[in-house]
Amino acid sequence: MKTSAHQLKYGIILTIVAWTLMGILSALVKDASQLASPALILFYQYLISLLVTLPFIPFKRDFFVSSHKFIIFLRSLFGLGEFFFYFSAVSFVPLIDATLLLNTAPFFIPLVLYLWKRQKIENKFWWPMIIGFAGIICVLKPGSQILQWGALLALFAGVMQAGIMVSLRFMSSEPTLRVIFYYLLWGTCALSPMVFVHEAALPTFIYVELIGIGIIFALVQYLFTKSFEYGSPVQLGPFSYVFIIVSTLLDWWIWAHVPDLLTWIGFSLIFMGLSLIITLSKKSFSIDEY
Repeated sequence: MKTSAHQLKYGIILTIVAWTLMGILSALVKDASQLASPALILFYQYLISLLVTLPFIPFKRDFFVSSHKFIIFLRSLFGLGEFFFYFSAVSFVPLIDATLLLNTAPFFIPLVLYLWKRQKIENKFWWPMIIGFAGIICVLKPGSQILQWGALLALFAGVMQAGIMVSLRFMSSEPTLRVIFYYLLWGTCALSPMVFVHEAALPTFIYVELIGIGIIFALVQYLFTKSFEYGSPVQLGPFSYVFIIVSTLLDWWIWAHVPDLLTWIGFSLIFMGLSLIITLSKKSFSIDEY
């Protein structure tokens, strides 16, 4: 699929707005997670997003028929895994740490492409990946069991996000609303038992936050899915740093958390590794392929 300069610009704008909203959503999730479980937050996120999306669904038979059923299912599975791991992580670690590790997804794109399409990882990609993973270790801070567990959850979320980015590009010809509809529907159904498992009543302000999370999530899904109609993971991946910037500012403003020196070193190494991977990917892969 050819990508013109005008289309790519549009894709970049959509991506920046989506990641900005994700930063706001993450702050709401971190606050709500003090009283609500990650699974319960996820359920309301999917349910409310589905309700927001339904009025825009054309209830015609052709809309529900797709030639990419399996990929849509995988995208939904990756999405559910990403947010479950990420929402669990923000309960244990500062928002910036969880967000930084979530955004290591570009490191895993070559691995996902290899496992999915048997696309060989070229030798020159290993050094950037090693540099990036050294940065990940700095952020993980092995030795503190609680922080290590929370950080690992965020890292797993990054792996899931890589799967989302690749799967969206593989089905870029699919209508955006169809992909979102099935994703939200399957997520809502899978998480519905959480309503009955969670017995404790929540304060009113938590439900207000959950409604906000659901509405923002619906917007993010539309913008994020739409953006991959205009650009590839390699082209749009770097703009995920907007998510990190917004999360850092909110983490500092709301929770007064400033990353320590080791985290800044890790951030620098991850940024260096990602920049090298993105540069090499543009030279090595055809944008039309994924």
